[in-house]
Amino acid sequence: MATRRAVRAAVAAVVVVLLTTVSGGTPTVAAPTAQSDGVAAVIASYQTRIPELMAQKQIPGLALALVDGDGVVWQQGFGSLDSDGGTPVTVDTIFSVQSMSKACTATAVMRAVQSGLLDLDVPITTYLPDFTVHSAFESHPERKITLRMLLSHTAGFTHEAPLGNSYEPGPGDFDAHVRSISDTWLRFPVGTGYAYSNLGIDLAGYILEQVSNKPFPVVMRDSLLAPLGMDHSTFDRARVHATAGRAVGHTGDLVRPRVDCPMMAAGGLWATATDLAKFLEFQLGDGTVDGRTVLDAALMQEMRTVPAPHAGAPAGYALGVARMHWLAGRDPDLFNHNGGGDGFLSDLWWLPQLQLGIAVLTNSDNHDLQMSLALGILRDLSPSRAAGTTTACSACRPSPMSWSPTATTSHRRTWPPGSRPSRCRRPASSPPAGPGTTSCIAPGRWAR
Repeated sequence: MATRRAVRAAVAAVVVVLLTTVSGGTPTVAAPTAQSDGVAAVIASYQTRIPELMAQKQIPGLALALVDGDGVVWQQGFGSLDSDGGTPVTVDTIFSVQSMSKACTATAVMRAVQSGLLDLDVPITTYLPDFTVHSAFESHPERKITLRMLLSHTAGFTHEAPLGNSYEPGPGDFDAHVRSISDTWLRFPVGTGYAYSNLGIDLAGYILEQVSNKPFPVVMRDSLLAPLGMDHSTFDRARVHATAGRAVGHTGDLVRPRVDCPMMAAGGLWATATDLAKFLEFQLGDGTVDGRTVLDAALMQEMRTVPAPHAGAPAGYALGVARMHWLAGRDPDLFNHNGGGDGFLSDLWWLPQLQLGIAVLTNSDNHDLQMSLALGILRDLSPSRAAGTTTACSACRPSPMSWSPTATTSHRRTWPPGSRPSRCRRPASSPPAGPGTTSCIAPGRWAR
């Protein structure tokens, strides 16, 4: 016991030194382990490197949150809300997370399934009897499309709709956007392939709105954000505009990017690092938060399972989340969703078996730092690395994945499912910002 107290005191001293010399923030310190000194050293190294990398990549602001099975390990803001280097980013700064929204929308749909309000496997015309869509492969395809297909991008929808899309400068209207989906043509017969699409998730969110008889932002607040304690995060456009301390997106365009995403369910969430830490705790807890079951473990497992036409595949897009292996064929499952567009890039990764997760948010879309940083931190703090074993991670990226013949295609480049889908034009560089920081660290929990 005396030894344990001595270790705890030593690690507490390390944390205090880190906080007073690097950020001056208020610490959150968890019970330490024998690996605490190593963990604190890794965090200290990244605290030094992140501002340097941001300057190299010309990223004005960044926020991150690292969690394990016991809660928040480290969360911190770097840089500023805007390229003027003024107001600093904090862990409570809201960022547009773009397509990361899909994971939250899918989770809210699963909550509605849990309550009996929705069924994953009945035709969506059960909920939208007037909905239609064009197909060159079959008549009345809408009668075959299910919510499971919408959440897994296997219904065949194209990526964009005629109204409310990545090319329009205006915010658009969500209802008009959803109605215009009926003017699109499916890319393949229903359920036979994979094509990443904003439209399927937006339809799923619209169905959730209709059966709940509430506006979509209210449904998301009541069914998911509030139960998880994500109090700063919102799909509500008015609330976003009223928030003075929100991050400003940066692209190479002369005109600043829009604030409102017309694809509300697929890309309309604004979230903070603190709140995404709670979402990660929910994921690592298999649907529980603070001892409360928010989503049944069986439904959580269903969310993580790749459906037909590649049912049960070890890698692929499941229901609102992508899955892969940390290393090909022999390591724990790695889950992910990320987002990019309108001047923002974000990444969310978690390893339930290792009880580790990380979120990285940035307010620039001309880089890939959010991915390499997130996976690099997970690599450096993984239990196998802490135990002294080798965890070769090629460029800090997940192992290659095999996908259906229908590739994810966009106007900028082709990405595998779970990687950043293109939702905006490729920007030029934006000006750098001075690195201001606020942080909260609780290192040292990986000697399992």
